[in-house]
Amino acid sequence: MKHLLRHPVLRLLLWSSLILCHLPEPSRSQINTADLQGDITDPANAGIGGATVRVENRDTGLARETKTRENGDYQFLALPPGHYRVSASAAGFRPAVVEDVTLTIGQQARLPLRLEISTLVEAVVVSADAAVVETTRTSVATTIDQRTIENLATNGRSYINFTLLDSATTRDNQPVLGPAPTSGLNIAGQRARANMVSIDGADAIDNTVNGVRATLSQEAVQEFQIIKSGYAPEYGRASAATINIVSKQGTNHWKGSLFGYLRSRHGSAANAFAGEPNPGDTRTEAGLTLGGPARKDKTFVFLSFESSLRNSIAFSQIGRGNYGFRQVASPFGSGTLLLTPQQQTYVGSAPAALAAPYAAIADRGARVAIFGNLPGGPTAFGLIPNPLPASFSGLSSEAGNYQTTEETYFYSVRLDHQISPSHSAFIRASATPADLTGLPSNGQNQLTALNAFSRTANSSTRDLAVVGQVASYLNPNVLSEFRFQFARRGVGLAANSSRVAVEIPGIASTGHEPFAPVYRSEKRWQLTENLTQLRGSHTLKAGVDVNYIPVKAVFPLNQRAVFYFPAALAVDNPLISAAVTPALASAWRASGAPPFSAAPAYGFGLPEAFVQQFGGLERTTSRYKNTALGWFVQDSWKLAQSLTLNFGVRYDVEFTPLLVASSPLSEAGEKLLNVIQGIPRDTNNWRRAWALPGVLRGTDASW
Repeated sequence: MKHLLRHPVLRLLLWSSLILCHLPEPSRSQINTADLQGDITDPANAGIGGATVRVENRDTGLARETKTRENGDYQFLALPPGHYRVSASAAGFRPAVVEDVTLTIGQQARLPLRLEISTLVEAVVVSADAAVVETTRTSVATTIDQRTIENLATNGRSYINFTLLDSATTRDNQPVLGPAPTSGLNIAGQRARANMVSIDGADAIDNTVNGVRATLSQEAVQEFQIIKSGYAPEYGRASAATINIVSKQGTNHWKGSLFGYLRSRHGSAANAFAGEPNPGDTRTEAGLTLGGPARKDKTFVFLSFESSLRNSIAFSQIGRGNYGFRQVASPFGSGTLLLTPQQQTYVGSAPAALAAPYAAIADRGARVAIFGNLPGGPTAFGLIPNPLPASFSGLSSEAGNYQTTEETYFYSVRLDHQISPSHSAFIRASATPADLTGLPSNGQNQLTALNAFSRTANSSTRDLAVVGQVASYLNPNVLSEFRFQFARRGVGLAANSSRVAVEIPGIASTGHEPFAPVYRSEKRWQLTENLTQLRGSHTLKAGVDVNYIPVKAVFPLNQRAVFYFPAALAVDNPLISAAVTPALASAWRASGAPPFSAAPAYGFGLPEAFVQQFGGLERTTSRYKNTALGWFVQDSWKLAQSLTLNFGVRYDVEFTPLLVASSPLSEAGEKLLNVIQGIPRDTNNWRRAWALPGVLRGTDASW
């Protein structure tokens, strides 16, 4: 036992458990639910104590009742988002009913009701569609509801892109790396890797790169909320926005949908940038949903399936405009020369003693760059006639558009069960296999349109998640929510070429994808416990969340090497001077000879940089385990009828892997420089927050 208690994770879990057990009022959680509160008053605006308030979900029949406190306050915690019927009754008063109250994810809704003095038992319908208000929430948030998701058009059916409806959200403008995608969203100016995404209260991020794990079809999403700032300590592990998504569940009525979308090249106008009259572009998106009661008012099921298939052409600009060259008649004899317009002007105006050797070298470099190692093409470099290596590829073989495909499927099933009036549970399983071919590279910040097919890669993703929750009212004022998740994400990236990579600015990017191959698998076991109790004017919150994440990653860089060629090569470059004599190079410079462009530099075989990683894949393989722990406490203190003080604290820590020093000398160096091998740990992740809604707000964080 003593040995186990030495483990830092177990020690923190023990301390967290002790803290939770000794809290006078535990907390509520609103990650995937909503709260409803209000006042029941008489015609004189005095609170009615002991009144009965009942909420009933109009779709599932879920019903809860509570009694108002002496001042007439009532509160319902952790209600699933949806449409509710709210009623209130008290002895000596006529009952009041609100037929349709819509609650959305994360909402802290307030619905006051006034009862008339009467002995009639027939209820008064207050409103057919009452609007609720929020007076205690301090966060700045936007909710994307089901109506928006179902009716607004989106490119690619990626529901996360609906966050762009928020004015503080923009698309991520950083290069997209196939093996390390981001959320794709800059919210309030923050990095796209700084967002936290959850589905049904469980983390839905890739811990290794902090991208989004998309495991749900758009048809299976009910709504989601973007919390941009001022969020309570119950939300953690995000320095930018928190995005909470809730999936659809079945109702008391069987409902389903069937949809399909087909775009064929035969029914679409040709893309003006394709460079060919009838480029291939066929896309199919289809799916279905089905939800209903396995047992009315008791057990519900919701199924969804979606497929996204694409077979299209990726456009390449390589070779268009003949690489910037013109074919001109040689002024020094028969035949033609490949020259840029600037070179043509110089050759036509300079003395023949300078123009002739310049034109010959420029022409040879261009022809080697375009036709080198091809049938009938040059077999030696254009400046020094050394043989071309087998890895050299003439650019004309890299030109032209190429095929790209996608095959993605979304499967999900959710089962909800009302165990008793005080206990409910759900479990959801979802899987997303995806395969894409012909992915262009932009890891070197090159233009996508200048990628050759040899520079593309094929991506394979296998995403699986099983999420469950049990919500239990231990008594009318105490709520326990326990969630678990098991998830696995596997990512692979394979290059479409084994040749060395080449970067020719403004001309082409060819050869092996520098960021491939990638093989990465990440598992996640997550346990979350949140408690809630209401007493007096306080609503204290507390919760603990544990993630155990083992990872295996093979992530090499530049295993096949990368040659970087200059955008321009001066005529008196030392290497050119050595090949043609310094006197001739100086004369060219003095007479205004234009520099050689990037393509001749490639034909000369004169790169400006070379990068290669050595050691093989085994030395780029990492296996490690990350354990993340977070806990929070928070109080919502109602100081007066229209004044509430929210305050709390949160602590997060990740037990990242540390490596033992390889030698005593390394150990001494680490101590001297105060560095470690592995991923540094930060144990000072405290977040303190307080706010008076509508008045003041403050946060104090050490991340």
